[in-house]
Amino acid sequence: NNMLNLESCKAISSGLLFAVSLKKLSLKNNKLTNESSNVLFDGIIEVATNGPAKISGLEELYLDFNNISDDGLNSLISLNSNNGSGAFNGEIIVLNLKTLGLRGNQLTDDGINSLSKCHIGTEAILSNLEKLDCGENDGLTHQSIVYFANTLPLSTSLKHLDMSNIKLNLNAMQQISEGLV
Repeated sequence: NNMLNLESCKAISSGLLFAVSLKKLSLKNNKLTNESSNVLFDGIIEVATNGPAKISGLEELYLDFNNISDDGLNSLISLNSNNGSGAFNGEIIVLNLKTLGLRGNQLTDDGINSLSKCHIGTEAILSNLEKLDCGENDGLTHQSIVYFANTLPLSTSLKHLDMSNIKLNLNAMQQISEGLV
């Protein structure tokens, strides 16, 4: 509960290149903004693209209970959209992130729809993601569940999806069950 500001996040982001053994970073309850989260994602991407070859980077990132909305995911989503298409000299960038916690922020269905596409296929930026927690985001509806239900059959790594405290309708429950078959 440190109430980290943008300057703090810039320092953490640039320090990721030197924290070669850091696997888990928890920044829960810090009132992080969209700009702060994008600075952090930029640092994680920097490690993946320019860090020493033997560094695998962060495996767990917890940004729960902050002030992050859909715009706070822009760095991840835009890199995923451009992956392999000239960004980073045509290289495919895949983060080693296995756990991402976004519980209790200000995400909406649109942000979740874009995020759900970031873990599909071996060339997706979050193709190593095993656990995603997006529960308790007041802007999420049953439609977020539908987005993930449609991508579950295409995901090779996602093992745990927490969308708790989201009101479901019968259609969303049917689609999620079909995605699990």
